[in-house]
Amino acid sequence: ASAPEVREAFLDLAERDTDENRRRQALFFLGQGQGHDAQAMQRILRLAQGDASAEVQGDAVDVLATYMYKYPEQGPALARELLQIGRADADQVVRVMVVRGMAVQNAPTEAGPGLLPFLNDGEQDVRLAAAQVLGEVLRPETRSAILPAMETAWRQEQDPYVRRALVFGVVHAGPVDAGPMLQRMLASAGPDQAVDLRDFLQILQT
Repeated sequence: ASAPEVREAFLDLAERDTDENRRRQALFFLGQGQGHDAQAMQRILRLAQGDASAEVQGDAVDVLATYMYKYPEQGPALARELLQIGRADADQVVRVMVVRGMAVQNAPTEAGPGLLPFLNDGEQDVRLAAAQVLGEVLRPETRSAILPAMETAWRQEQDPYVRRALVFGVVHAGPVDAGPMLQRMLASAGPDQAVDLRDFLQILQT
């Protein structure tokens, strides 16, 4: 069978099979394979948007994130679609998959600002994922929007793991941008947070 025929067979399996594990395996293959077309991408997008299984939906999100990396020309459009899925979806597993899907090499510019609403998510694991990924997708053209939002989130956040991830993400901006921000954060930090902030400031200065 030709590559398009094989891809079509796996798409059918992902969409129609009654066994969830086989559907997930089909999606795994589709993420690993080479070549795609607009119709195939739309079919995977429909699974990501609202499949009855959150696991299948999350796997479809993962395939689209892989395509975002493999086919950079599709990156901005895919990032917008994925972020919309994350904002609309009630299942935290899917939201986490969307957020982590933005952490691809050469992520499109849309990824950073589009992740900011997830810092206010009601679930700790979603906020943690957003804090971790934001540092990885900082771009010079988006820092002015992202860094102040990360500082605000740090001041509002109660979970120590999310707070630490936010600080680490700020450090990714480098000493010029991150140094003054960490100093401001240190001025209002409690004893436990101050230890981390001083450590990160020392790293920036070396």
